[in-house]
Amino acid sequence: MMENPFIFTMDSGPFLDIIPILLSHLDLLSLVRLAQTCRFWKQRIYDDLKLWSNIIELPFMGHMRVYACKRHDIEKIIQVKLWSMILPPEDPKALETILEKMASSKESIRRFQHVEKVLFKNFIHTDESLRFTSLLFPSIKEISFEGNLLTMIGIQHIARNCKKLKYIEFYECLSVDASIACCLCNTEDHKQSLERIFIHGSCWSACKTQFSLHGSMPFMALCQRCGLNFNELKNEKEMLCLYHPGTYSGYGHSCSSFNCCGSSTP
Repeated sequence: MMENPFIFTMDSGPFLDIIPILLSHLDLLSLVRLAQTCRFWKQRIYDDLKLWSNIIELPFMGHMRVYACKRHDIEKIIQVKLWSMILPPEDPKALETILEKMASSKESIRRFQHVEKVLFKNFIHTDESLRFTSLLFPSIKEISFEGNLLTMIGIQHIARNCKKLKYIEFYECLSVDASIACCLCNTEDHKQSLERIFIHGSCWSACKTQFSLHGSMPFMALCQRCGLNFNELKNEKEMLCLYHPGTYSGYGHSCSSFNCCGSSTP
């Protein structure tokens, strides 16, 4: 049986040079729809990770409090992205549902592997949503843990799979022991990538014992002025913290440093 000489026309010759130009003019929805037409486009689109943005913005869901609606224009609030003024969705599993749909196929999972930032907006994480987050976005560089719907199980998913995190924040996580949560990130990978950790004061009340972040993560130091914990191993080169309220001692010797964070740079 004679083979069809035109069957591989799109996968050879000058057409190969046109494909990247053609795909670069399509938006996300058009790319997904084109990938559904045939195997050729599916492979081309999902294998070319440059086509996919490294920032993902989730859809807005939620509403403002009654008194806030009277004082502020909700359209302006959404426009400037002040998500802290928007109540989370009434369904506590709303974020789980969205992420589950995004992880519905191997192709979908593969195309999000290089995403560095996810705008979760006013969504509240649960253990299951954190599991999907670690599966879909292993390259994210920042994450915020907020609310009491998550536990150490969810944080463990993030600590184990998201090894490129630079910024971690904890807000009102009364169901989480901050001492254990920080211990999960005391790894060589996190030591190389982490820059700052912020822990809201309310989170410390969940600790069962008196806790110092420096004890769980020796490479992190607390700035007494700005309240951030910063990676002192990287601070000398990148100046992650510009404040040093401590006392400088040593005066130029190799052991000279500020007693607030151990840095030798003012």
